[in-house]
Amino acid sequence: MTDISSGYRIKKKNSVLRQYTPECNDGFLLKWKSEKKNRILESSVPIHVDSEKALRHWLSNQSQPDCASFSSEPSPSQPPTVVDVGKAPTDVGSSGQHATFHLIISYPGASVSVIKFTVSFNCPLCEHPEAIFAGLANHCTHHNLSVALTRSSCKLYSINSVASHCPISAHGNHKTVADASSQGSVSVRKNTVTFFYPGPFKCHACEHSEAVFARIVNHCTHHNLVVHGLTCSICKKLFNTINSVACHYPHCKKQANREPTPATVTPLDPEVTASAQNSHVCTACSRTFNTHNGLRLHEKRKHASKFMASSQAPKHHRWSDDELHDVRVILRKLEDAGSSSLAVLAEELSRLWQESISVNTAKYLRKKVRSTESCTVKSHAQTLSCMTTDCVNPQMESLSLGAKTTKSEGEMVVITERGTPKQEARKHYTDGVAQVLSTLLRPNRDGRKPPALLTRVKGAFSRLRDPKRIAAHLIKNQPLCNVSCPIDVAESALRQRLSERPCVDAAPYKSKRPPNSSNILSPISADEVTLHLKLMSARTSAGLDGVQVSHIRQCDPVCLAKAFNCFLLARHIPQHLKDCRTTLIIKTDDPRPDAEDYRPITIASCVYRLFSKIVTRRLENCIPLHPRQKAFRSGTDGAFDNITTLTTIIKEAHKFGTELNIVSVDLAKAFDTVNHSSIDRALRMQGLDSESRELIKEMVTGSTTVIKGDGGALSNKIEINQGVRQGDPIFPLLFNSVMDELIERLEQSGVGFKIGNTEVVTLAFADDIILVSSSHRGMERLLSITHDFVNERGLKLNIKKCKGIRFVRTPKTKSLVQDTSKAFKVPQAGEHLHVPMVGPGEHIKVLGVNIAPDGKPTFSLGTLEGTLERIRKAPLKPAQKLATVRDYLIPALEYQLGVPGVGKRVLEDVDTSIRHSVKRFLHLPHTGMNSMFLTMPVKDGGLGLRPLRTQHIARVAVGANSMMNSADPTSQTVARMPQHQKSLHAALKHFSVPTASKDSLKKGKRSVGNSWLSGLNGMRSRDFITGLKLRFGVIETRSQKWRGRTPQNPAVLLCRHCGRSTGQRETAAHISQKCPVTQRLYIQRHNRIVHLVGEHARREGFTVHVEHALKSAGQVYKPDLILIKGNSAHILGVAVPWEKGTDMHEHYERKTTKYSRITEDVKAHFGVDSCTVGAIVVGARSSWCASNRLALKACSMHFTKKFKRLLCRVALEGTCRVFQAFFTGTA
Repeated sequence: MTDISSGYRIKKKNSVLRQYTPECNDGFLLKWKSEKKNRILESSVPIHVDSEKALRHWLSNQSQPDCASFSSEPSPSQPPTVVDVGKAPTDVGSSGQHATFHLIISYPGASVSVIKFTVSFNCPLCEHPEAIFAGLANHCTHHNLSVALTRSSCKLYSINSVASHCPISAHGNHKTVADASSQGSVSVRKNTVTFFYPGPFKCHACEHSEAVFARIVNHCTHHNLVVHGLTCSICKKLFNTINSVACHYPHCKKQANREPTPATVTPLDPEVTASAQNSHVCTACSRTFNTHNGLRLHEKRKHASKFMASSQAPKHHRWSDDELHDVRVILRKLEDAGSSSLAVLAEELSRLWQESISVNTAKYLRKKVRSTESCTVKSHAQTLSCMTTDCVNPQMESLSLGAKTTKSEGEMVVITERGTPKQEARKHYTDGVAQVLSTLLRPNRDGRKPPALLTRVKGAFSRLRDPKRIAAHLIKNQPLCNVSCPIDVAESALRQRLSERPCVDAAPYKSKRPPNSSNILSPISADEVTLHLKLMSARTSAGLDGVQVSHIRQCDPVCLAKAFNCFLLARHIPQHLKDCRTTLIIKTDDPRPDAEDYRPITIASCVYRLFSKIVTRRLENCIPLHPRQKAFRSGTDGAFDNITTLTTIIKEAHKFGTELNIVSVDLAKAFDTVNHSSIDRALRMQGLDSESRELIKEMVTGSTTVIKGDGGALSNKIEINQGVRQGDPIFPLLFNSVMDELIERLEQSGVGFKIGNTEVVTLAFADDIILVSSSHRGMERLLSITHDFVNERGLKLNIKKCKGIRFVRTPKTKSLVQDTSKAFKVPQAGEHLHVPMVGPGEHIKVLGVNIAPDGKPTFSLGTLEGTLERIRKAPLKPAQKLATVRDYLIPALEYQLGVPGVGKRVLEDVDTSIRHSVKRFLHLPHTGMNSMFLTMPVKDGGLGLRPLRTQHIARVAVGANSMMNSADPTSQTVARMPQHQKSLHAALKHFSVPTASKDSLKKGKRSVGNSWLSGLNGMRSRDFITGLKLRFGVIETRSQKWRGRTPQNPAVLLCRHCGRSTGQRETAAHISQKCPVTQRLYIQRHNRIVHLVGEHARREGFTVHVEHALKSAGQVYKPDLILIKGNSAHILGVAVPWEKGTDMHEHYERKTTKYSRITEDVKAHFGVDSCTVGAIVVGARSSWCASNRLALKACSMHFTKKFKRLLCRVALEGTCRVFQAFFTGTA
C-alpha cells in the first residue's frame, strides 16, 4: 500500500482544524474538531484503499460529504505542491446535501507527474493541464471544485497578489513534485528574470516583446522563467510590483532632468554608498547618498545654514536698461573684432558685473537686445521720417545757418547741426529717439507676462465695486449700474459735431503786441521733463496706446527730453500720439440714451500729454490773458473769486439801492465747436511767432478719436476737425485765448456796475460768462456784443439755458425789488429772443452754488439729511460708509459752503447732522464721547471728518488772501472790503495755536498706528467698531458705565468673571491684560506678533530661536526671540502693553533690563562674540513705540512702514477678540 502524506487539513463550515491520518497500514481515519460542540469527532471505521488514486476515487463517489476541502500539511523538508482532496464518511456530520469541494493548489502551477516537467496548473482528479489559471478554474467547475491559490504554508492569494508574492517568498525557487507512481521526489529549479521599467518588455529566452507587463509574465511561464520584479531604468532600483515602480518612475525622471550627475568622490565612512554612478554628493563634507532626499535630509541635520540658503526661492531677474546698454556695448565691440562667441560674451559680462553669467543667459541677453533694436526700427519708421530733411521746415534751415542769433536760437542751431551734417551723428541721434519712443509706446515694455485670467477677473470685479460710483449714486443719485449712451448714437452725434469742417475765421484783428517766440521753441531740458512728470497724477488714464504714467517714470528724462526736442525741431507730432479715445461722462441724474446727457472726455497718449504740459507752461508766459478770465489760471481760485465778487455786487446794490442787471450766458457745446482757425487767429493777436503757431497747429489738427463703450467696445475713428479736447492740458489755454477777445470788447463797453473805484462788466470762467450792468439798455448792449462775437467764431448761444435777473429801486425808497416784467432781448436773425428771467423766490446757480436774490448762498439741510440717511441704510460695511462720508460727501460740502455769506448756524447744523449719522452707523454712543476724535485727521488718531465750520473759515480766508494778491484790480477791491477783511482776522484768531499745544500734537502723532482708522485695510467690521470704541475710550465695561458716579454697591464695579475671586475692577486694561478668563487670547495675540517678527527675521537671513530656555543664576529665562546672524546674537523681547498711565518707552526699558542679565549665557550657548538686547513694543490699541527703532538698528534689521502697520493692526485685532470673547462669554 502506497504511503501518502502524513496528514491533511480539512476546512468545513462551523469547524476549525481537522485531520485525517493513516491508521497503521489498514486505512485512513478521519478526525475533525467541531466548533459548535467543541469536541473532536472521528470516523468509527478506517477507510481502506490501496492507493491514493483509490482514495480520490472513493471521495469523488461520496454523495453527501460533510467536509469542504483538504489541503496538504506542510513538511519541513519537502513542501508539497499539490493538494489532494478527500471526503469524510457520510455518517459523521452529514448534511444530506450535495457539497462543492474547495481545491487549494500551489502557485506557480506544477505538474504532479515526474515525467512531464511542464510548468502548468494540473487538475488533481483527471490530470488535465492548464497554463492559465483562469482556464484551470473553469475546468474544475466540472468536478464541483472551487480553486484557490497558496504558496507553501502561506495564506491564500488571488492570482494577482500571489504573482507578486511568489518571487519574494521563493528566493531559491525549488519545487518538489510528487508522483503516485514513483518512489522519491524530483527537485526542479526555475530561473528568475527582471525587466526594466518602462517597457517594452522583451523575453530573455526568445526575444518576444510585450507592452503589457502581465502578458510578459504569462509568456515567461512557458520558458520555466519566474519574473522576479521590475527595475527602474533611471536609478536601477528594484521593485516588486508594477504599481510601485509606476509611481516611482515619474518622480525619478523629473529629478534626473533637474539635477546634474554629481561628481564621483571617495567615500569617507560606511554611510557613503559604493556606487558613484547614482551618488548625490554633499558639497560641505563630500559624503554621498543614493537619493536626493537623503542628501537634503543630511544637509538639514548637519549643515543647517547651507540648507536654509539653498531653500530660498530663486528670484526672477529683471534686466534694467543700464544692463542692456552694457550688453549692447560689448556686442558692438565683439562685432568690430569679428567675434560672435557666446562664451566670450558671457565672460565679458561676468567680468563687468562681478557675477557669474552663463552661456544661456548671455544668449538670452543677446536675443533680447537684438529684438529691441529690430522692434524700434520697425515700429517708428514714421517717427524717424520726421527727422529727414524733407520733413524739417525750410525755415529751420535759415535758423540753423544764421550766425547772429539769440541764446535760445543758438541752442536750436546746435540741435539742428547735430541732426543734419554728419551722417553718423544723425544716425546715432535718431536711433536714440526711436529707442525712447519704442520703450514708451509698448505697454508691456518691461517684458512681464500679461495678467492671468483670475487676475483679470478680480480686477474687473474690483472695478465693479468702484467706491466713486457708489458715492455718486448715494450723494448725487446717479445710477449705480453702467448707463451709457449707445455707441452708434454717440458716434453719430460726435461725428456730426467734431468732423464738420467750419469756415476759415478770416475776420480782421488788431495785434496786441509784436511777434515774439519767447521760449516756446527753446530746447527742453531733463529737469523740465522731471518737474512736469511729477505733476502728472499716477492714476491718470492711459490713452489709446496703453502707455501709463508709471511707464514714463521709468524712462530716463534725458532721453525723453531728446525725443521732445525732435518734436520741436521738426514741428511734427507722430500720428499715433494724437490718436485718442473718448469716454462719455454722465451730466444729469437721470440720463437718457442720448448724447446730449453725456460729456465727452477725450484722452490722448500720456507721452503727448507730458509734452503738452511743457508747451502749455511756456505758452502761459507768452499769452497774457485778461485778468477777468479766472478759469485754469495758476495761483488763484477762480470759482471762489467769481462767486465772491457776484455776491458782493448784489449786496452792494441792495445796500445803496442801485439798479442791477445780471445775465448768465450759456454757450452751446463751446469746447466741441470752437474753430481751429479762430485759435490760430487768437494766437496771432497775442503776437505769437509763426514757428510757434505752426507747432501748436500741429498739436491741434490731425487728431482722431474712438468712443469707448461698455465692455471695451470701440467705435470707428472720428476725425477732429473742430473743437478742443477736454483732457488735453493745452486746450483750456487755447480756448481762453479765443474768449479773451470777447472779454476785451465787453470791458470796453463802459456799461458795467461800479463797485468802489472799479467797474465790473463780466465774470468769466472758461465758457461760463456772467454779464453785469447797471441799466437795462446796457445789458442788452452787452448781449449784442456777445452775440456778434459768438457768431464770428462759429459758436452759438443757448438762449433757453441763459438766466437773467433784474433788481430795480422802488420809488422814494432805497430798497430793491426783483423785476421780471422787462426781459432782456437778444438779436437773432432779424428777430429778438428773450432771455428767461429768474422768478421771485428762485435762486440763480453760479458755478454749482445757489445764490439767493439777496446775495447770500443758500443750502438745503433737508437734502443733506436725506443723503446721510441713504448712506446709513445702504448695504455697505460701516468702514465703507465712513469712507463715503469722509472722502466724497464732505469735500462736496466744503465747496458749496466755502464761500462768504454762509451763516454760522448753518455750518453747525451740518456738522451736527454728519456727526449724528456717523455715530449711528458706527454704533458709537451719542453722549459721553469727545467729538474731537471724529474731527481729527486719521494720521493723528481721528476719523478725519473735517468740521465744516473750521473748513469754511479756512477756505474763505485763503480765498480772500488770494484775491488780495491777484493781478485783477476788481478782485483786489472786493477783497479789501471790510466784510472780507473780517474773515481774515477771524481765521488768524481761530487757527492760532500755542507753541506748547503744537508740541503736544506733534508728540501725539502716530501715523503708523493710526492707519487702520481709515477703514480701508481689510479689517472685519466688528473688529473695526470694537477698535474705535477702544481707541475713543467708550468700550462698555462696568467702570465705563459708572464713570463720574459712585455706586451704592461697590461690587457692581468688579469684573463679571473673576471679580469675586480676585477683587479686580472691570476696566478695559484689566480685560486686555490681567483677566484669567481672557488669558489664552491675549497670549495668542502676543505669540502672533512674535511669529510675524520671527518670520520677517528669517527672510532677512537670521537664524531664529523662539522662546529658547536658558538658565542663568538659578533662574530660567525664555526670551521671545533670539536672532543669530554671523558671529552676533540679538535678544528681542515682545510686549503688547495697554497704553495708559506709563509711557511706551518704560515697557521697552523693562524688557531690555530683564534680558540684559543673560547676554553672557547667550554668547556661551550659541558660540558668538557679541550679543545685543532690544524689544519690540506694540500697544494693545495699535500704537507703535518709537524706541523700537533702537532694537532694529542694533540688529541691523529693517521694518517697512507697511510691516509696522501690520503689527499694529494684528495687536488691535487680538485685543478686539479678547473683548468680544469677554462680553460674549466664549473666552
